[in-house]
Amino acid sequence: MIRVTLAEGAADRLDREIEARRSGETFYDFMVRSAHETALDAKALRALVEAHKANLVAERAAVVRQRRWMVTGQGLMAGAIACLMSRPDTLGDALILAMPVAILTLGAGLVLSRLAPGLDQRLVRAARRWRQ
Repeated sequence: MIRVTLAEGAADRLDREIEARRSGETFYDFMVRSAHETALDAKALRALVEAHKANLVAERAAVVRQRRWMVTGQGLMAGAIACLMSRPDTLGDALILAMPVAILTLGAGLVLSRLAPGLDQRLVRAARRWRQ
């Protein structure tokens, strides 16, 4: 049987051990048993592939979430740093100027994070055309 784990960093081999014909087992019974075991192996591999697909989808979603959080933090940190770099007597003016810039930067970053995959695919297509 095929024994594979989804543990991180695991690279188990997919060796199938063929059990020899049992004593008293007809050739037909041996072939039926082998076909059944092969079908079970195929089901196990299909489940493994589906698990890897689900893992990949979850990982991609985590990357998108992380990118959005980084863009959000970048916009807010830009506004906070701009406010901190101003003099104490002009803090009100700095908030009036810096926070809208931070919010606009945040919005632009989120829009770009949504458009980035499509832009990346277009860039790859353009590079392929240019190489030809």
